[in-house]
Amino acid sequence: MLTKEVAVFVLAFAFLIGLFAAVGLLWWSLLWVLIGASLALVEYLVWSKTNKTLSEQFGQLLRAKPTLGWLVLIVMSFAFGALIWHLIARG
Repeated sequence: MLTKEVAVFVLAFAFLIGLFAAVGLLWWSLLWVLIGASLALVEYLVWSKTNKTLSEQFGQLLRAKPTLGWLVLIVMSFAFGALIWHLIARG
């Protein structure tokens, strides 16, 4: 039979698990907001100086020097993958 004390314990445990999950989601969402804000700031600063977006400049790099452009893209992809792997491994 389920007593009141057991029910309270189970509910408290479920509440704590939910609380930890909510805090974890909050931290992840804060991380993505900060990454997005940083990228937006870099995009704005580059655009204000060159009057071209990063996409336009990267397209020019790919057309002018395709090997270097693909190398930059691969390095950035590996760096992003390493960041995600690090966050998952520590999480």
